[in-house]
Amino acid sequence: MDTLFLSTNKLKKLQMVQQLLVNKYIGIYSLSEEVQLSLPLTKRYISEINTDVQCITNCELIVKNKDNVYTLQSIFNQEHQNIYTDLQLLYLNDSLSFQLCKIVCGSTKIKLSEICTLLSVSRAHAFRIIKELNAILQHFNIKFELNKSGHYVFAGEEISIRIFIFNFVNQCIAFDEWIFSATSQLEIQAKLLTILKLPYQEYSKRQITLLATVFQTRIKTRNYLPRLTDKYTLSLLEKFQYFSKIAVHDYLLNQNLIDENIIQTETLYLSFFARILLADSLQKDNILLIGEKFLNDTCPDYELLSNLGPSWSQKSILNFSYQQNCIFMYYCIILYTLTLLDMTLLDIWFLDLPENKKNVYLDTELQTRTLSFFKSFIQKNVTTDKYSFWLSSTSRINFCSLLYLATIQNYSKQFTIYLYFTKSFNTKKYIRSFLKNNFNASLIKIVDSPNEASLIITDRFDYPKSNNQKSIVISDFFNKTQLNMLLQIINEYILD
Repeated sequence: MDTLFLSTNKLKKLQMVQQLLVNKYIGIYSLSEEVQLSLPLTKRYISEINTDVQCITNCELIVKNKDNVYTLQSIFNQEHQNIYTDLQLLYLNDSLSFQLCKIVCGSTKIKLSEICTLLSVSRAHAFRIIKELNAILQHFNIKFELNKSGHYVFAGEEISIRIFIFNFVNQCIAFDEWIFSATSQLEIQAKLLTILKLPYQEYSKRQITLLATVFQTRIKTRNYLPRLTDKYTLSLLEKFQYFSKIAVHDYLLNQNLIDENIIQTETLYLSFFARILLADSLQKDNILLIGEKFLNDTCPDYELLSNLGPSWSQKSILNFSYQQNCIFMYYCIILYTLTLLDMTLLDIWFLDLPENKKNVYLDTELQTRTLSFFKSFIQKNVTTDKYSFWLSSTSRINFCSLLYLATIQNYSKQFTIYLYFTKSFNTKKYIRSFLKNNFNASLIKIVDSPNEASLIITDRFDYPKSNNQKSIVISDFFNKTQLNMLLQIINEYILD
């Protein structure tokens, strides 16, 4: 999402910094080739990057040694581990469309005169910024337009607006920054503590806090989710209810809200998304209980999915236990529900790829085999008189892509990982949190000794490893290429 707000030259500058973070030392010709720039422009951008970084740290970032090779100053290895993210945030804040989006996400509405004042621009310039923002928002199926009361607001489906705000804050706002003017982060967390146990990891805690804040902010300004009228979808979401209506009304919603239908809809959506974001913080007994209920349900769609688990287990020689079948079913129904709601996990996780959000994971040989089996199973077992949901090709493709996650969550082969970082300490923190939040504890174990590890994740290319170990270098957690490489290694190990 952040790339949509950045100009081409700033994206190229970030690519150059990324190359130096990954390669440590790189010649000017190799650097210009990697980022596809002319030699003079590459040299000019290096100078501009150093000027930009001086705004943050009062010293240059990139230096040239006597061999005409470029590298990062050693001070950034010791005292400023997160320079890439800091530079990214600096460039984002240079974008007026980004600044406008940030203001509206935090306050929900703004007048044209306020845009001119806050951004120090003329009315004509303000209209150009609004046009730029709308060009970005079309990727997310929402608009920024004038309402009847004379305010500019986000317009579109309410669920799309909330997901956009959630992802915008996750991806484009500094971790320690809070943009919501109507409430404090600590206030929301205090309210959440009355209805659930918050995760220990700061990142996960911020995720669930942000979700609750987005819901509360939109509800306070009377922007409600459309009432759930389809009895089937309503019944499905009720089975995943995590918060009670009373708790949500008393601690998170507008105290003056008395419409039972609105309260019910908001509670069910909040509960469903919270279940996904809380991941392994949920009690296993609760997951097993829900999965077991669906396994024994006579609904044709559920019966189809209840047969999918054992068939996949037999095909891939996973030998699911009864408990694993229940957990597999739980995730199947989560993904089935997301497909019914026309969403993907990437819509509410921070790894949002709006330009290709239906392609959930890398197109590896393993994924191809897995998806091929799922699609084949569904097509063979679907009949027109019983399974109308599965007749849609889009539904089948989306569900099968999402189900790839469920196969990861339910195989008992454990992958041991050792984290060794000497400079990118924020990256280490995010990786640890990401692994704990997105993989079952029975699948991934972070160990204290490299001798116990199957995989070493490090920020050093020269890290010594034994013959039977794999290693991957990750210098920036927010680099999608590096993170996808890590996911591919883990997926192939667990499912191989």
